[in-house]
Amino acid sequence: MARPQLSIGIIFKNEIRCLERCLKSLQPLRDAVPCEVVMADTGSTDGSYEIAAKYADILFDFPWINDFSAARNAVMDRCSGKWFLTVDADEWLDGDISELVELLTSLKRRKERVGAVMIRNYLTEQLERGGYTDFAGVRLVRMSSGIRYVGAIHEHIPLVDGVKCKLELSRTILHHDGYIASKAEWRTSKPERNRKILLEELEKDPEDLRLTFLYVESANGRPEQFDWIKKMMDLVITKKRNWSSYGPPAVRYAVREGDKKDAPETEEWAEMARTWFPHSYFTCIDVAYTMAHRCWKQESYEKCVEWCAIYGQAINEFRAGRGDMDGLLYSTVKLAGARNEHTMRILYGKALYRCGQEEKADTLLMQVDYSSMDNSQFVGCLNAFFELRAEKLIAALYDQVSMPEYIEAHGTGQKDLFLRESAAAFARQYRKKEEEAEDFTQYTYTLFAPLLGKCEIGAAAVIMQTEDVEEIGRLLGSVADWDHLPIAALEYALEKGVQFPPPGKMLALEEMDKLAGRLGRNAGLTGDLTLQTAGALPDQLSSLIWARGLAIVAVHSCDWEDAERGIALCRAFARIVGTFVSRYYKEEALRGDNFRMLPGMYRAAWYCQEAFQALDGGDCGSYIRLLREGVTAYPGTQKMAAFLLDNTPEVQELLAPSPEVRALADQVRVILARYEPNDPAVEALKQSEAYRKVAHLIEFNR
Repeated sequence: MARPQLSIGIIFKNEIRCLERCLKSLQPLRDAVPCEVVMADTGSTDGSYEIAAKYADILFDFPWINDFSAARNAVMDRCSGKWFLTVDADEWLDGDISELVELLTSLKRRKERVGAVMIRNYLTEQLERGGYTDFAGVRLVRMSSGIRYVGAIHEHIPLVDGVKCKLELSRTILHHDGYIASKAEWRTSKPERNRKILLEELEKDPEDLRLTFLYVESANGRPEQFDWIKKMMDLVITKKRNWSSYGPPAVRYAVREGDKKDAPETEEWAEMARTWFPHSYFTCIDVAYTMAHRCWKQESYEKCVEWCAIYGQAINEFRAGRGDMDGLLYSTVKLAGARNEHTMRILYGKALYRCGQEEKADTLLMQVDYSSMDNSQFVGCLNAFFELRAEKLIAALYDQVSMPEYIEAHGTGQKDLFLRESAAAFARQYRKKEEEAEDFTQYTYTLFAPLLGKCEIGAAAVIMQTEDVEEIGRLLGSVADWDHLPIAALEYALEKGVQFPPPGKMLALEEMDKLAGRLGRNAGLTGDLTLQTAGALPDQLSSLIWARGLAIVAVHSCDWEDAERGIALCRAFARIVGTFVSRYYKEEALRGDNFRMLPGMYRAAWYCQEAFQALDGGDCGSYIRLLREGVTAYPGTQKMAAFLLDNTPEVQELLAPSPEVRALADQVRVILARYEPNDPAVEALKQSEAYRKVAHLIEFNR
């Protein structure tokens, strides 16, 4: 068998979750180039060994001795390829292997001894949606070089004699999700294991900046961590061993943790990073990100702009693979993900606005790639535009997310988010909160006026800034999608006395009911409109249908605390809905069994109307009976019926009978109990004068 071009080495223990994914991802590379897979099991008990046996060319047990380098080197010692590639079990090789294949098929022209591939660490389950960081990991070694791993923990390929990584395979990506899948373990057992091993090594070499930096990382969240950060910074200041390699990420780490604790040294450390490591991505990306946000919180907007500019220039170089890429061999740039980039661009724009550079801010923010944002970041961006009163940006954002080609590529999710979040700015509670702010000058909803003719949000903004009733009516008549019209705009129009539905505008009954339901939170308005309409019922059926919907909502949302208003509202409800029923249905629908087929609310309103007629005619018993029929037809009217009974004096008198009448009622109940409900004797008794005197006590059980 010919010698393989590449040996792929893997050490693993209990990786059943991801091991087969990893091994399957290597198959295209194995098909393209002669490869071997050499694997060491350091103590699996979950079936990982059996998975490995299906794919490995060489598989062996390696008893764990608290030394990662020993395990890695044991794998290398069994490899026969010309090159060696290290892969972890919780990684998988990207589908684009062209760069790696080109390297492995041109070995005679290559003299390099080591090489780096991109390691993509995912931080959230959204993976490609921006929740990751990239760094260059030295994973390739020419076997003839004799280079081996060093370091019991955080093992690495030593880059000696000033030799930097000569091979930088920026398109060869190993995806890694171990930080997500093993969060609990990484927070407890693994950091503790690493910390103990590092402490042992630090006892031998306490001035090694690399070991101290790694220990600081493993002590994350522990009480002593910040003391160790200060020790680490002392090593940076005195330029101890590994200063040039680990100084930049060490200062970056110190600045980030210092900012979290609001430590007084934070600014000093940040300036140290700019002075000593001005071209490092750890300074220009991570430190710049941290300090820009710190300056924003401190309202130091000029400094915020300065740090944002540093970040913006560096991120472009980083994306292009230019600049100090060798620094990525020693740690990960933490804040270079797409999500971080969007956040910084928005912060940059906000800071420019605060510094009076609106035009520059608009140009910058117009370039934001909204399609790669998740929902929370998109909403954050939109709210930033609200805060800045950036009218042009809001309009431009809507134009982009509503373009047919944009929707075809990315769906309607962001357009829907835009409309929903924008509609919230019209709400009465939102406006009240704005009014209470010390610097209040303008309602947020006014920013949407330029969208008039493009969406209902724009129409709503103009409506709520218009006093002319005819113009408001015209604007309402232009609404095509009532679901997206902020209900506050309709409230405003109705309070101004605008006719609704607008003349010539056809709305389905279901549409009007949905709008009336959305008005339900404003019980005062729906009640006022119901009382007003009952005084002069509209002739037009569409207007009556709308009044019917409002009346139903009004009695549902009424708190029944004002007796006079409550009784007037009940009478208005009965009149409006009862009139609607008589106009909307044929006469035969209101008789006999046909009547029972009508919707329960309509029957309840009909009974309520009949009840008021009985009360006005002096028949209090029928009034009570008809209210009971209404509750039976539609239980949702029970509160209304109880309110009426409690607030009708005639009823109170009737329901507080004399001892003689109460005794008669008891006698009738005894007689009725002797018969089945459908017995002819029961019907005969109900026709008697005695029964009619006490029927209200027997039939209406409150």
